[in-house]
Amino acid sequence: MLDSMIGKQAVDVVRTYGVPTREFTSGTHTFLSYINQQTDYTSMGGWGYGGGWGYGGWGGGWGGGWGGPGWGGGWGYGGPSTGTAYTYTCQTNFELVNGIVTAWTLRGDGC
Repeated sequence: MLDSMIGKQAVDVVRTYGVPTREFTSGTHTFLSYINQQTDYTSMGGWGYGGGWGYGGWGGGWGGGWGGPGWGGGWGYGGPSTGTAYTYTCQTNFELVNGIVTAWTLRGDGC
C-alpha cells in the first residue's frame, strides 16, 4: 500500500490516510507524518482455584459427632489487578518533492 503512493500528489496521500499528524517543509521537500499509537494492558492477579485437605470439627447438640477428614476446593479471587500498560508507536513518513511522493519510511515498535 505504501509503495503505491510513490508518484502520487499530496492530496492523494491525504485522501488515503487523512490529515497528517505533523508536516515539515524545507525548500521543495515536504514531509507528512502519521503517528499511530496502541496501548496493550496486561493484568496481574484475578481469579484462581485452590483446594486442600481438611478436617471437620466436633458436632454439638442432638446427634452430634465427629466429622472426619475430607477434601475441599473452590474458586476464589486472588486480589486486585495491578497490571501494566505498554504503548506501541508507529510513525509513517512520506517525503514529497515539489508536491509528489518520492519516498516513505516507517519508525517505531508498533509498525
